[in-house]
Amino acid sequence: MEAKLDRVTPTLAEAVRLRNIPQTLEIIGENIDVLDTLTLPPDASCLCLYKKAIPFLAYCAWAIDFHAPYLERVERCLPRFKQLPLGELTMGELGRLLIAEGLLKFHDEDYDEAKALFDQVKDYADHIDDTELMTVSRYYLGRVLWRQIRYPEALELIRDAKELDSDSGHTTRVAAMELDEGWLLFLQGKVEEAQQVLHQARAVLEQTDAWVDLGNVLSFQGRIHRKSGEYDKALDCFAQAIDMYRRHHPIHRNVARAHRNRAFVYRVQARDLIAKPTSQHARPQVEAEVRSLRAKAFAELGQAQKIYLALDAARHTYELGILHITRASIYSDADELDRAEAEAKAAYEYGEAKNNKVVMAEARVIQSKLALSRGGRDDARRSLDLANEAIELANDLVHHRRLLARAHIRKGYALLDSTHDDSIGARTCWEQARARLVTEDRDYLRKSLDALDECIRSKGHSRSFLYQLTEAAIEGKTLKELATTFEETLIRFVYERCDRNIARAAKKLKTNERTVRHAVATFRITDQSLKEFKRGKVGGEVFVKLKSLKGKEVQGRSTFVIMLKKAVGKALRLSEVMEHVDRSVHR
Repeated sequence: MEAKLDRVTPTLAEAVRLRNIPQTLEIIGENIDVLDTLTLPPDASCLCLYKKAIPFLAYCAWAIDFHAPYLERVERCLPRFKQLPLGELTMGELGRLLIAEGLLKFHDEDYDEAKALFDQVKDYADHIDDTELMTVSRYYLGRVLWRQIRYPEALELIRDAKELDSDSGHTTRVAAMELDEGWLLFLQGKVEEAQQVLHQARAVLEQTDAWVDLGNVLSFQGRIHRKSGEYDKALDCFAQAIDMYRRHHPIHRNVARAHRNRAFVYRVQARDLIAKPTSQHARPQVEAEVRSLRAKAFAELGQAQKIYLALDAARHTYELGILHITRASIYSDADELDRAEAEAKAAYEYGEAKNNKVVMAEARVIQSKLALSRGGRDDARRSLDLANEAIELANDLVHHRRLLARAHIRKGYALLDSTHDDSIGARTCWEQARARLVTEDRDYLRKSLDALDECIRSKGHSRSFLYQLTEAAIEGKTLKELATTFEETLIRFVYERCDRNIARAAKKLKTNERTVRHAVATFRITDQSLKEFKRGKVGGEVFVKLKSLKGKEVQGRSTFVIMLKKAVGKALRLSEVMEHVDRSVHR
């Protein structure tokens, strides 16, 4: 058995480095039974065999991405390997064992635990200068951070891994990593740069038989078309991706993902048809087409769900949650509110099962819309509460800009309802949403933003000013702080009534322009702010507290300062911090 591993492992390692997926799966398939022979506890008599099998185990874990059934084999064998005495393992062996364990955690959606394991591997790899382990640990750590919506950090790690592999001459694997690099650029709104990286990777991958990567190229291009509103092109790309994946593995999560993407496009096409002005004569035909598009969307979702359930529902809670969100959206478009509510509730439960804040926030966004559609005053209040909850959840995912935009748009609509009649608050929500979109966002979300803008304009300026205080808003604040917050809100009201003219607002309130500017500005701590804090030698504990506030946007300087003082405490040196805080005034 040792001789077999000595013969097989180097060939397998080379196939993985060259991204030769068919050869890798063939070698593993022919030899995976070797893991089942390791049934005895790893005592001195079989210690050498176990040590030789560690790299093979790690490659089997790597192959889960391409052949899901390997997950159970690795899961069954790993506990025996974990009984190995740590003192007998080299750092390289321990690192590869932790890679296998980290990949199991990753596929179980336990991203915190996976991150801790990959971090440990990265430290080992750097210590022993093992280039392959340095590359792999950075790559998988980047993928974990991607799932945690920490896109800039993930991108940095993927680029580090790519650079290490470029130096080693593994061209095809570098191209596969460029796909991940492109996705992360795309998710941050850097579409042109993402497209360039995609073209670069595609030129290499089209010369290979790496079917997963080729399918991913098509799927990626489909998402770019979808973002730009080129829906027919998007559908074609997703269909080609499905065909590419299915030729090699019909029950693969990427097949399900492509079906899900097609469903989303059909749903948006149906919604766009409804929104178009239609003559009385053409209406029956349009309604029939809308029903057809919705039926296609439901069929695609059904195909995706079958695949996720066949693979293992417990390991695909995010994907299943998003399927329910899409169904809820389709039912909502059709005014089938009860069905939509049931789907949104199911989605939230999937998110809650593993504390997936993306799914939970998406569910609250659609529930906010549904509550407002019901038309009652209590429903309008619930709609606002749900939108606020969505924003709170999404604020923890600061790099998921489109989710935050959707949440702010929903809050804007809730505030426009006659129950609240707050067009100023709605305009603030519109600004928050607009700030998170980029020029390339020309799809349904841009239309939603424009529609909110039209609704705000049709309302005109609020004639009355309603200031609501909740127990949560009062908790922990002094009377002076409450008065300051109220003053800034009042200034913003007058500023809106003065058509956003700072000088006119200052004159009307008999105050100086600086006071108005401070009240209407939006303040936030950015990555650049944190760099400046570090350069200015802000204390370690204070820096950590300031870092926890990164991405939170607060309108009004005094309100922002209250938040800073509450978070940092007496150690806060206000002038040092405010010097480097980002601020903007939307006119």
